Amino acid sequence: KMSRKRTYKNFEESKYGSKNTTTSTKETQKKKSQAMLQRFFKSNVEEYKFKDDFEQENIKIWAWNINGIRAFLTKGVLKTFLEQHTPDILCLYETKIDQDTLLKMNIKKYFPKEYYQVWNCCKPPRKGYSGTAVFVKGVKPLRISKDFGTHNKEGRCITLEFEKFYLVSTYVPNSGQGLKRLGYRVEE
Repeated sequence: KMSRKRTYKNFEESKYGSKNTTTSTKETQKKKSQAMLQRFFKSNVEEYKFKDDFEQENIKIWAWNINGIRAFLTKGVLKTFLEQHTPDILCLYETKIDQDTLLKMNIKKYFPKEYYQVWNCCKPPRKGYSGTAVFVKGVKPLRISKDFGTHNKEGRCITLEFEKFYLVSTYVPNSGQGLKRLGYRVEE
């Protein structure tokens, strides 16, 4: 347990700088929330021994625009889906959940433990908007990256690197009513 605390401390210092820097209350709360989320998912990963790569040649990848994950979680629909269909990878779009809610709901209890979870939530001020998640059965990705370039606040992209391939899971913006966001969707 001591090494885990040191690792967390080093993570916090490397990501946010020295603890002696002065920050606003909002920044401090944001840092605490991010650190709690990091610890939460780190503990989830440590509960199950994930492999480095898939053993089989063919893998099942499912993609699902869930349009809000909370109702699916509380009713057990998503857990039942994972248990019945056993996808190797499940990509979810439009999760509409923020980091704080992930923590409050203790999200890991809603999924079978053999699924490695990667969440990319929309950042404030648009909490509970868009968002993506990827669940990988029994395998921990070699590298994870979220979003890209100027499009890094809506939680629309997760890229996972595996031994033999890359998975890019993207939730493309809707053009909107009256095609207001068509330019953003097509040109950006």
